[in-house]
Amino acid sequence: MKNINRLIASFLIYLLIGACGKEDRLMYKEAPSISFRRDVVMPDSINYTFVVKPDSLLTDTIYLNIRISGVASDKDRKFNLMTGENSTAIKGKHFDIGETVIKAGVYAIKFPVYLHRTPDMKDKIFSIYFRMGSSDDFKAGFDNSLTYQVKVTDKLLKPADWSDFFYGSYSLAKHQFMVSRLGTTAITMGTGAQFSQIMSILQKMRVELIKYENVNGPLIDENGNRVTFPTI
Repeated sequence: MKNINRLIASFLIYLLIGACGKEDRLMYKEAPSISFRRDVVMPDSINYTFVVKPDSLLTDTIYLNIRISGVASDKDRKFNLMTGENSTAIKGKHFDIGETVIKAGVYAIKFPVYLHRTPDMKDKIFSIYFRMGSSDDFKAGFDNSLTYQVKVTDKLLKPADWSDFFYGSYSLAKHQFMVSRLGTTAITMGTGAQFSQIMSILQKMRVELIKYENVNGPLIDENGNRVTFPTI
């Protein structure tokens, strides 16, 4: 009877080991996934404007953060970056993209998107809706990390990470005033300012607004509201 019990136990252990081995082989063969790497400042979008760039700058480069989940490979692998139907920007005219490849041994990349300055950007905002799809080398990752939006224009855009706490409510007139006094669109972390600079920018804008009002009176925005900056 003991021998029979030992035989049954051994058989069950064999089945368990075989099942685990099969599961491991399936997991090993499963394609790694790919997605956009979220940024704390701008989780799913980039707003870009040529407005304060030199007139001679006709193409600029932005980067999308892309990462893979799973093991790295000893060979280059292709991924599938699609452009959504709702995009208004035209590939080859308003933008182009880099080679959709993850190099061997790499887990994350900064993927280049080349933005082209065109005359129609003077009065229009063009959108690119990127979506990560599956390919022979990668499956699409989590649904909440598969899309990325880029807006490009040659006029001012509200920064995606504009903070009412630091600068007060947004208006185009306020934004234009800030850019004209600073000589740059880098007024938030997402547009290139360091966190340590934001308080300095706020203080400078308060001083500049006082100077403006002493000469011209209150600055009224496009909504009929007086432009102000908060005291922090």
